[in-house]
Amino acid sequence: MNDFIKFIFFIVAAIFFVSYVQDSGPLLGNPGSFSLLGGTNQGPAAYTRSYDSNNDGTISDAEYKQGELDRIAQELLSISQATQKALDEKNRSPYYGMVNLEYGNTYTDSSREEYVVVAASSNNPAPIVISGWKLESIISGTRVSIPQGVALLEGAYPQRHEQNVFLAPGERAIINSRYAVGINTGFLENKCTGYIDPRYTISPPLTRSCPSLKNENLSTFGITPSAFHNTDAYDTCMDGIESARSCERGSYASTTPSICKAFIKKYSTYDGCLELHKTDSDFFGDTWRLFLGSNKDVWRNEREAIALIDDSGKVVDILKLY
Repeated sequence: MNDFIKFIFFIVAAIFFVSYVQDSGPLLGNPGSFSLLGGTNQGPAAYTRSYDSNNDGTISDAEYKQGELDRIAQELLSISQATQKALDEKNRSPYYGMVNLEYGNTYTDSSREEYVVVAASSNNPAPIVISGWKLESIISGTRVSIPQGVALLEGAYPQRHEQNVFLAPGERAIINSRYAVGINTGFLENKCTGYIDPRYTISPPLTRSCPSLKNENLSTFGITPSAFHNTDAYDTCMDGIESARSCERGSYASTTPSICKAFIKKYSTYDGCLELHKTDSDFFGDTWRLFLGSNKDVWRNEREAIALIDDSGKVVDILKLY
């Protein structure tokens, strides 16, 4: 009985999926790209006389259901063949296998939480520019371009310095559907980005692993035992510095010496962290955060298929979401 229920569920889902595909129109209507179903969309299948299997001039419920099952079986085969055709040699990008489209979060009703991931193989011989490539829904036909960004998120108007984004071997780009509040450009994660205020609601959350204040060379800031009039003052200072949590603004007691208050206030921030660490050899991470700038969901929550298309209109990868 359980197998029979699963079979019925699959058939119902297949009917919905195929009907939606038929109503959606061709995938890539522009020159140099492909159509999922291999031609011009003809609309939903007609209620034809071929469903009348006993030729009595009427179509019973049983005949209609069997006719629909036969039609769905043929159309699912057509979709499978067309998807494979999209990745055959004449449609396949030279970047096929070098850059992959990976699962992110499309099963959400919030555009702020929706994202997909583009990842470069660690075996690639060189960086690959992805700005200008397209992401397109095979189901709905929605098409968006992968935007530019800045390597270092810095200054009041970082978007003025946007450039093409390239993925070095092993790097990835998390592509959000919506801008993060207050951030209007993509950027490369670094060891300080964990300080960026949580109100920006970046999804998934930024890595919260920042340099610890207590590990800085405090003597360069005049913070040494000899700089304080007694050991209690020095201990109060160090208590404030050592209690500062990773990627969070530090706090201090009212009795904390002013030199220590100033240090904690300035350097337990994103800008302060940049001042201390942006020239570090390990400063940059391996993940870009890019934003499509949509004010609504871009991808379907389920029964979705997304194609990654290079700048010549060739298919790099296809991500299927059930």
